[in-house]
Amino acid sequence: MDFVRTCFGTPVPRVLAWEASSDNPVGSEYIIMEKCPGNDLSELMDEAARSDKVVSGLAKLQRDLASIKFSQFGSLYYKEDVDEELQARPLYAPGIPEDECSQRFRIGPSVERLFYRGGHAGLRIDRGPCTFIQFLGFSRCLIQDFSGYDVRSYVEAAAKSEVEWIRAFSDSPSALIQDGAHHPADYHLHRLQQWLRLIPAVLPTQSELCAPVLNHPDLSGGNVMLFVQNEEPMISGIIDWQGATVRPLFDVSVPRFLDATPDDLYNLKSNHGSSSSADGAEEPATFLVDSLGQLALAHRYIHTLSAFNSTLCDVMCSSHLGLLRDTKHCSCHSWSDGLPIFEDHMMSFCDMYGGEVPAHPDYPTCPISFDESERSRQATDYEVHHKEAMLENLCRRYLIARGILLQPDGGIAVNDFENAQRHVAKVYEIGTRKLSEEEKRKIEAAWPFRQGKFSLLLDSCL
Repeated sequence: MDFVRTCFGTPVPRVLAWEASSDNPVGSEYIIMEKCPGNDLSELMDEAARSDKVVSGLAKLQRDLASIKFSQFGSLYYKEDVDEELQARPLYAPGIPEDECSQRFRIGPSVERLFYRGGHAGLRIDRGPCTFIQFLGFSRCLIQDFSGYDVRSYVEAAAKSEVEWIRAFSDSPSALIQDGAHHPADYHLHRLQQWLRLIPAVLPTQSELCAPVLNHPDLSGGNVMLFVQNEEPMISGIIDWQGATVRPLFDVSVPRFLDATPDDLYNLKSNHGSSSSADGAEEPATFLVDSLGQLALAHRYIHTLSAFNSTLCDVMCSSHLGLLRDTKHCSCHSWSDGLPIFEDHMMSFCDMYGGEVPAHPDYPTCPISFDESERSRQATDYEVHHKEAMLENLCRRYLIARGILLQPDGGIAVNDFENAQRHVAKVYEIGTRKLSEEEKRKIEAAWPFRQGKFSLLLDSCL
């Protein structure tokens, strides 16, 4: 937060006190910050979609974060908090001028949650920083030939952390209630090894897409604070920076407040159904703003971002890079989320390779394949996961129709919690009223709000 406030003037709350160790009277790490005024974006979606200041402010945030190229992949630290070897490395990539921040900050190991959750913290795994090849003694000219960055190790680290977790904990009581327990540990390891073979073939080869940039991983509606002044909302603060990391540009995620896929954004970016303002500039048709605030916000956001940084906009709209981001995520959650979605993504790479996914010069054919029996088994497993997703979407729409917003991560306002519980119970009761006992058992097994279901959000990093 100190870095983005100093470097970009980003509206973030000031930290009043913090402690990175649990060795204190509180008995835990903590951060005490200023409270941002106003309400979060999810509560003011329609108003935000109409506000030039909100749309341009959100697009400017992503433009700014992607504007500085760093020397490595990892996380930002104060210089004095990393070891001497990392202190000796520059903060920025070659050619980026030194400034106040380059004197105060350095890149250290990633603080991304995937490397610490549910037992990962105690494992000896690679958390970076993934090394710039100049530090390995290679010629400086290599930077221009490919990317100059160890992108492969960055992507592999996520999968390898899952491999080590499965070897250490897959037979633990907590692991046995997670979706991954439906398949043997060896089967998970086999699929992860397949992904490790596939990674070098599906990474982008364009150097600009591999450049290390800062990313806020959770720009959900609840983390963008707005206040209304003269009937127009403005951004009062961006919060929840603890998982911010320096990652390749291609791994910059679509902001969660958009609740959109890369294909959705591509269609919005390519949409010609727009109206023209008095000065000739295109803007989204007003019916979008009046009826679907979130869609209107996405439309205006992606066009504004395209004007600010067309490459970053293309990254968010790319089905290839979206699939790469999703598969990387699944590779480090294969046990908590189950294998079917991970397998589905790898099968999509096989099907798209040489088409929407460009064939890598060193891999003229896809390095992995799936036979018909594997695809048939995966389709059966995927149907169970798909059923749960459909039920969750049904409940989400039911709640929204009653004025209760369920965030994409499952979060809900405290004041809405009891009402949401009652409404969801009613959906279940109505939906299962005329079913047989066997059918009820199938619904109960896939019910997304069932008691005892494992939740990654409740998982501990300790």
